[in-house]
Amino acid sequence: MFGIHLETDNFYLKDFDLKYAEDIFDGCVSQKDVMQFLNFEPYTDLDEYKRFMQCTIERIRQKNNTEYRWLIIPKNRDIAIGIISANEYALGYKLGYYIRKSYQGKGVMSEVMHYIIQYLFSVGVKTVFSIHDAENIASGKLMDKCGMKQIAVENKHTIRPGFENRTMITKAIYKEE
Repeated sequence: MFGIHLETDNFYLKDFDLKYAEDIFDGCVSQKDVMQFLNFEPYTDLDEYKRFMQCTIERIRQKNNTEYRWLIIPKNRDIAIGIISANEYALGYKLGYYIRKSYQGKGVMSEVMHYIIQYLFSVGVKTVFSIHDAENIASGKLMDKCGMKQIAVENKHTIRPGFENRTMITKAIYKEE
């Protein structure tokens, strides 16, 4: 959904915007170590990534409150350092995220995820979940920090060609009534 700008203590969460395409391309989606566990290969062409962003923006505008995608921007710097998304599924809203290597392990995503989970609960979402590769220990720890508990394990999953037979762990948090 567009037009929902949020703010944590240290970050602005802004709509997906082509203005920040180069930031995300250079710092995230072209970096193999950042994209290692995601379901798409790192981008090698900025224009191709801009086309992806434009298609994503159009898709989100067509969906009625079923998909969110925010750029993560530090309050002290006008640069996009990562992305967090929330997409509606039968189970609830699935969070996806990635962040520049230089910001990993510094509590950024923990702050942002906590905030997004509470935001989603405040607009009526009952379940928020995320999935991580078993080898992506940092992502699993992040989910734990945000109060998510393991609800499923899927073996022999294919993330993308070259990443077959992976073990994927689903963790969720439920809104308390």
